[in-house]
Amino acid sequence: CGSSVVYGPVAMYPGPVNEAAPLAPATAYGLSKQLAELAADWARRSLALNVTTLRLPLVLGPGRWYGGAAAFLERLLRAAARGAPAHEDVPDGPFDAAHGDDAAEALLALAGRRGDPPVLNLTGFVATWAEVAATLRDLRPGPDLAVTPRPAEGALPLMDGGLLRATLGAALSPPRGLRDTLSDALHEIPETTA
Repeated sequence: CGSSVVYGPVAMYPGPVNEAAPLAPATAYGLSKQLAELAADWARRSLALNVTTLRLPLVLGPGRWYGGAAAFLERLLRAAARGAPAHEDVPDGPFDAAHGDDAAEALLALAGRRGDPPVLNLTGFVATWAEVAATLRDLRPGPDLAVTPRPAEGALPLMDGGLLRATLGAALSPPRGLRDTLSDALHEIPETTA
């Protein structure tokens, strides 16, 4: 599993990035992902291993076990499940995301294949945190779930996932959208959760 964090700040790119875009990670995590891709390149050349790196966007939905770049999403989900109000400061601007099941499906579809490109971008849907809050309010009407967008340091460019879709074709289901992703996430959170 790779990550979109290898691309670096959105200001470096004029539009969505494809797999050939220059890499410029701005964080230690991004650098670790770039180094893993270099290790995969070495394994292909030196050991003749079949390795494809799937660069993931922000993965959301049920089964998410860490906060990471979306820790405030967990707080919004828990508030929505409890019917409690919540307010979060969130990064402004659009971001790429994917349902966890879509990421798993793509990884499984790539497993065991030969001759695929060495790096592929996974895209699911594009959203903003304001759209996330609005969708949660729609799914669980009641107390207000509010967000205040703030300029985001380290915002990532949107990705172009066309090469993955061309590579896997019919083996890749249409991606789930924001509403389905949040609905699935809400269903795993007990309404009595504190």
